[in-house]
Amino acid sequence: MQCQFADDGISALKRINNNFAFIPHVIFIDINMPIMNGVEMAHDLRMRDSLRDLPLVLMSGIDAAVDADANGFVRYLTKPIRQSQLFDAMMQALVRPRVVAAAVRPEATTSTASAPRAKSRKATRILLAEDMEVNQFVVTETLAREGYSCDIANNGREALAAVTRQQYDLVLMDCQMPEMSGFEATVAIRNLERERGETDSRLPIIALTANAVKGDRERCHTSGMDDYLTKPLNPAKLVEAIERHSRRSVPTPPQVSSDHAPPADSDVLLRETDGAFNYDELLERCAGDAAMLRKMAQMFDVKGRETFKQLVEQFGSANTAETTRLAHGIKGMAANLAAPRVLEIATRLEKLGRAGDLAAAEPVLAQLGAELERCGEAVQKICAGKHLV
Repeated sequence: MQCQFADDGISALKRINNNFAFIPHVIFIDINMPIMNGVEMAHDLRMRDSLRDLPLVLMSGIDAAVDADANGFVRYLTKPIRQSQLFDAMMQALVRPRVVAAAVRPEATTSTASAPRAKSRKATRILLAEDMEVNQFVVTETLAREGYSCDIANNGREALAAVTRQQYDLVLMDCQMPEMSGFEATVAIRNLERERGETDSRLPIIALTANAVKGDRERCHTSGMDDYLTKPLNPAKLVEAIERHSRRSVPTPPQVSSDHAPPADSDVLLRETDGAFNYDELLERCAGDAAMLRKMAQMFDVKGRETFKQLVEQFGSANTAETTRLAHGIKGMAANLAAPRVLEIATRLEKLGRAGDLAAAEPVLAQLGAELERCGEAVQKICAGKHLV
């Protein structure tokens, strides 16, 4: 990874103008700079065709949500900035959920979608409420392949704030999130609609959950959700649910199924990962895109370890609620990454957390840590043949 620095907006623009070999993948911009502030610099960048879609992250000493949203920043960070926050912002920016043109393959709009449907998808405003970055990446990449883009909320509170500020055509709502769960956020959104008199044209909300247990569907319906999808997300079912519920949907014509061989690039990946991942299932989930598979695997390794560290801390504090939530988060990541052993152990740990049996959960926690280490070794094998793109 290469990183370059500039003392102010003018210097940054000069560096970009004078160094044609260096086109950044993301720019972190301080809002308060001499001569040209961060917002002014962003406006200048947006005026240039070659840089119009460049992801920008705003940094500020105060809450800058309004400035970031109004000026096209993919995210904002409030100082002091922790290393984990910086990493999360960089990964979210590189996923580029708001930039459809950069992520959509040409054949996605020509071979699978008619012109009216492609136009409808591009105009559809989707909000993804999901706290796990790995799952954010999976959903945004899947949507981008189908011609959709989305904004991201990292918890239910952010989701509620987002739909309060602007209009969306559909919300994909994870059920288990910190600060405010998807269930609580949905109830709050429905209450807001009643207050505004918008019950006849309510916002479609599709639940996303790693829990395929009896009673979950009923709880989603009771909360005011319109549909229910389980992780790992099936791309076809995800798109079908969006088409069915979105306010802008254009009916999807019948499709003739065909088998597509993975690109030759997939051959560089190692299948012998000791069963840590189901390689074939994961590659199929990535539509044969080996580069996406490597990104997903590396993100899972980094975020899985980070979440496990938080899990150990909460377990040590006897916080059963947070232990259960974090185990659930790892379970969702493992489901999307086709990591069967992590999925099985995290599921057991979540159940023990819900039962409040932390004594029985201790050896399971140790098993989970060992399996995540094994997955990390498998990720190194997967990525050994070629650097991430």
